[in-house]
Amino acid sequence: MVRSVLADRSRLGLLGVVVGFLGLASVYAFSVPGFTPADETSHVGQAYLVAEGKLPTLDTATPDVVPGMALYFPTRRRLYTANHPPLYYAVAGVPIRLGVEAERPLLGFVAARVLTAAIASLAAVATWRMASVLLPGRRELHVLAAALVLLVPMVPMTAGTVYNDGFGLAGFAVLLALCVEVLVRGPRTRTLLLLGGAAVVVGLTRTIGLGGVAIAAGVAATSILVHHRGALGRRLLVGGAWAAGVLGAVGLTSGWFWVRNERRYGDLAGSAYNLEQFGYVRKGSTFEFLTALDPILTVHRRTWGRMYDVRDFATGWGIWPGLLIVAVVLVGAVLLVARMVRRRATGLPDPAIPPATEVGPRLAWLLLGGWWAAVWISVMSYQASGGGLHPRYLFPCLPAVAVLAAAAIGAWPGRRRGVLPALLIAPLVAIGLQHAARFADLIGPAGASWSSAIVENAYASNAVAGVFVWSAVLLAVAGTALACWSTVSLARAPVPAEAQQHEAGDDADELEPALVDEERQ
Repeated sequence: MVRSVLADRSRLGLLGVVVGFLGLASVYAFSVPGFTPADETSHVGQAYLVAEGKLPTLDTATPDVVPGMALYFPTRRRLYTANHPPLYYAVAGVPIRLGVEAERPLLGFVAARVLTAAIASLAAVATWRMASVLLPGRRELHVLAAALVLLVPMVPMTAGTVYNDGFGLAGFAVLLALCVEVLVRGPRTRTLLLLGGAAVVVGLTRTIGLGGVAIAAGVAATSILVHHRGALGRRLLVGGAWAAGVLGAVGLTSGWFWVRNERRYGDLAGSAYNLEQFGYVRKGSTFEFLTALDPILTVHRRTWGRMYDVRDFATGWGIWPGLLIVAVVLVGAVLLVARMVRRRATGLPDPAIPPATEVGPRLAWLLLGGWWAAVWISVMSYQASGGGLHPRYLFPCLPAVAVLAAAAIGAWPGRRRGVLPALLIAPLVAIGLQHAARFADLIGPAGASWSSAIVENAYASNAVAGVFVWSAVLLAVAGTALACWSTVSLARAPVPAEAQQHEAGDDADELEPALVDEERQ
C-alpha cells in the first residue's frame, strides 16, 4: 500500500513537470515572433518540403510559405539544415503543410511549435524512468531528474520553436533509458526490440544519432555478456547477433541518407560543405577547445540566458541563479564521492549513494558519464572546425546529465525535510517565465508593460489570442506547484526497506524473457 501511494505521488510529480514544461514552452511558442530564432526559417522550409514528399539538399531554395520568413537575409535563402535526416521534418511538416493548404499558415506554424514541445516532453518520462532504475528508494529524485532535463531555461525556449533539437532530446532520452534498463535489469526481448527502435529514431534525427546507434549496439551485446550465464562462445554469438540487428535496422532505415550526404558533401554530416558556404574557417584544434575555460563559461551563460542570439539575460545579477544551481550540484557531487569513500572504508551501506554493487549498475553509470563526455567532445570539435557554440547541441546528453545531477543533489543532508528539490524546480520555471516576459518587453511595443507586450506579440506576430498565452502561464505555474508538492511529500514519506529494494523492478516479472535467458531455466 505504501509503495502504491508513493508511486502515485511520483507519477503526479512527473505529470506536474510535463504540464509545467508544456505551459512554459507554449508561452515561447505563442509569444516569440516567428523566425526570430535564426535557423527557424530553414527548419520550417525543410519541414514543408518533406511533408510534400520532397527531399531537399543544402542548395535547395527556401520556400516562402509562412508570413515573416526572413528571406531578406541572403544566408536564409537556402535550406542549410538539409543535412539533417528527414524524420523530424516529416512530423513537424504535417501541421505546417495543412496550415498552408487551409490558407492559415500561421496557425500551422504555431501548431508545429507546440507539437515539437509536446514531443520533447517525452524526455521527462524517459528520464524519470531511468532515474527510477538507477536511484531506487529516492522517488523525489526521479521527479527532480525529470525536471532538470526539461526545465533548464534553454530547453523550453528551444522546444517552443520549429527546431529538431527537442525531437532529438526525446529520442536520446528514450534510448538512454532503454540502455540503462537492459544493463541493470538484464536483456529482455521486448526491451531489446524497443532499444533497436530507439536507435532507428536517433539515426534518423541528427548526425550525433550515429553515436547513439553505436551505444545501443554495444549495450545490447554487453548486457547479454553480463547477464547471460551460458558459455562464453554462445554469449558472444547471441550478443553479436543483437548488436548486428540494431546496426542492420539503422542501416536499412537511415543508411541511405548518410551515404547520400557523403557523396554530395564529402562527409556524413555535410558540415564541412555548410561551413564553407557560410565562409567559416577552422578556429583551432579540438584539444585547445577542450582544455580552455572560455567555452565552458560561454555554454553556461547561453544555457541560462541566451535568447535566440538576440540578447543574453544571464549577465549581471542574472548570472547568479544558474551559478547557484550549478554550485548545488557540484557540492552534492563532492559529498557523494566522500560518502562513497567512507562507505568503502567502513563497509556500511549508505542510502544516499546510488546502488552500484553489481556490474550492470556500474556499467550504466559509466555509460551516462561517458556519453556526456562524448557529446561535449563532439560539440568542441564542431566549434574548433568553425561552427557555432550553441547549448542546444548538448541536448543528446542532457538526460544523462539530469540523472547524474539528481544523484549528486540526493547526497545533500536534510533529505527528510524535502525542501531542496522543490527549491531547485520552482526557480527553473520562474527563470523561464521571467525570460519570456523580458524578451517580450524587449521586442514588444514601446512603453508597454511585460504582460501587455507578451500578449500583443503573440497576437501581432503569430495570431494567437491572449487567452491562450495566459492559459499557458497558468499551466506552467500549476504544473510547477504539483511537481514541488510531489518532491516534498515523497522525501518526507517513510519508505519501507522492502519497497526500496524492489520498487525499481515492479514490472520485471511481466517482461518476456529473451532468447539469451533460456539457459537460466
